[in-house]
Amino acid sequence: MCKKQAISQRYGFTIVELLIVIVVIGILAAITIVSFNGVTVRAENMKTISGVTAYAKAFSMYAIENGSYPSAPAYPCLGSPVSGSCARVVTVAGQCDFSGQAGVDTTFDALLAKYLPSKPAISEQKMNCGGSIYTGAYVNANSTNTKQLSFVVYLNNVTCPATAGTATLNSTDVSSNVRICAYNMPNL
Repeated sequence: MCKKQAISQRYGFTIVELLIVIVVIGILAAITIVSFNGVTVRAENMKTISGVTAYAKAFSMYAIENGSYPSAPAYPCLGSPVSGSCARVVTVAGQCDFSGQAGVDTTFDALLAKYLPSKPAISEQKMNCGGSIYTGAYVNANSTNTKQLSFVVYLNNVTCPATAGTATLNSTDVSSNVRICAYNMPNL
């Protein structure tokens, strides 16, 4: 009777039960973190693609009204980068693609203000390629008759989508996780 009384008064969990619960919680947390990271990268990529698409449409509208694309004395950034620069923002030897930084150009922004009352958001996620850090989107201003809108995305199963108003689309994988997309606007 004494043994029965001792067994029936035992309360709580054993150490093994507690360890099993902790392991299960750890596994669920790991799965959630990995899933969340993928969603965040895809959302940032889509933010950039959507913003560049809006700029491509604004370029087309500007060209229809003015007979040329907006002039850009330098390589202007698309959107409003907080850092004030885009493209390759940290340079090391053995760069992946771009030859330098692009910056905000208020004159260029003013030319497009009629077609873009508020600047589209462009992601500022930072991507490492060979030690160089890339971010954002910019305009490769060859002349007023040709323009190329270039942007950087993570390779998280993202293809560079075609967009209305662009003649061609270039896509270059510059590292195992960075892809550079470029919309070539039609020649005028």
